[in-house]
Amino acid sequence: ERTVEIRVASQDTLIGLCQKYLTHPEKWPQVSKLNRLPDSNRISPGQKIIVPVALLKGTPMDGVVSSLQGEAFLNPTGNSEWRPLQLRDTVKEGSSLKTAANSSLEISFEDGTSFLLREQSLLTVKASKKGMLHFLRVLRLEGGKIISKVKSATGKDSRFEIETPSALAAARGTHYRVAVDGQGTTRAEMLESRIDLSAMGTTVALKEGEGSVARRNEPPSPPIKLLDPPEPQGVAAVYGNASSTVSFSRVQNAAQYRVLLARDQEGKQAARIAVIKPDEGFVFEGLDDGNYYLLASSIGEEGLEGPLSKPYEIKVR
Repeated sequence: ERTVEIRVASQDTLIGLCQKYLTHPEKWPQVSKLNRLPDSNRISPGQKIIVPVALLKGTPMDGVVSSLQGEAFLNPTGNSEWRPLQLRDTVKEGSSLKTAANSSLEISFEDGTSFLLREQSLLTVKASKKGMLHFLRVLRLEGGKIISKVKSATGKDSRFEIETPSALAAARGTHYRVAVDGQGTTRAEMLESRIDLSAMGTTVALKEGEGSVARRNEPPSPPIKLLDPPEPQGVAAVYGNASSTVSFSRVQNAAQYRVLLARDQEGKQAARIAVIKPDEGFVFEGLDDGNYYLLASSIGEEGLEGPLSKPYEIKVR
């Protein structure tokens, strides 16, 4: 369990510290036990007291819609009607979010942390709080895929967890994906630093470039190396508005490629998205004039998706 350290000052007492920092100060015996205090009434200046982040006080921390492609919807309480989201809309604790086909939604927080919901995803913001010592976010992903970027804050613990029907992904890293399919299977993909994926009493630590699969009522798989992205073959500088096809290099052990054309180099503003077999081409047409970026990733036999390729510019005239 994630914890923070509180340095004891002169005249501090354990109960006094718990009244100051805990949502439920009456849980001070739990803090005493965690710290193995021989006498709860005696703590000394300079001593470090460890407190679980889950027990700390916090005030609500709203998210903001920072990027929106296609259609996305918000249900403020989980029991009310869905309404369309717009840029700069506020997302509060307890809200549910969903994205339509060929759509994506990015939510950003004041500490620089953000998450991007891909197409046809459903998520609930179970907790979003900030306190003197911590930032806390707990998300429930029912289906689809989320890409999280967790920013560390000096002097504060950033706790970012994603629950799914079959597992729990807890961030010790900064950039990772979690996906849930129609059978409730969870797939976690570590893009930078590390996360812990837990299910059925087993925890797997994923390092950068690794993934794991957790099926319902099963522990997560051992770490699996993510596949490198494919490279497009013969991308011309300019395409006409008619139908165009891009082929890709073969990546060993890849079952599929995920390909998108986007207005931005990160792939947030996708204009076309497709999942193709390695021997198929990516076909697109009917795009408005302008500059686009082609990005692709490899999907292995276990359904784990590797990192995105570098963006390849395509000009449509």
